[in-house]
Amino acid sequence: MRTVQLQHDLPDGSSHVDWMLQSPDDPSGKLVSIRLETRLESIENGASIHGFRLDNHRSAYLDYEGPVSNNRGHVHRLEQGSIVQWVCNGDEWWITLKWSTTAVQEIRVSGGGSLPQIGCPCLVYAGASSEPEPGVSER
Repeated sequence: MRTVQLQHDLPDGSSHVDWMLQSPDDPSGKLVSIRLETRLESIENGASIHGFRLDNHRSAYLDYEGPVSNNRGHVHRLEQGSIVQWVCNGDEWWITLKWSTTAVQEIRVSGGGSLPQIGCPCLVYAGASSEPEPGVSER
């Protein structure tokens, strides 16, 4: 499974990072998408940043760079990689990533009481502080 971080430059001059992940649970092939304030690699181990779960995106964004339709700005790839493991642990996703230019990174995404839901804020932590408990489901 693949993952990508895209810088999304908006027409108003602001920008953010769109993190997109292939999900084996989505037969349509759409990408789980989370808007971030900064790149995942810039988060220090043990720290977190705010994210926002976006609608799922077309898989074309794994390779696409260029203008976004309806004058919604422009995207370019910051980093790409693969998903080594994706585990659902209660109300969190524990995701191990292998980026193309950096080492393996462990990320934890929390929906604050439920799994991260589309249209809702979430917290994204770098470096899992402990392993998920046995018996959790793998995606």
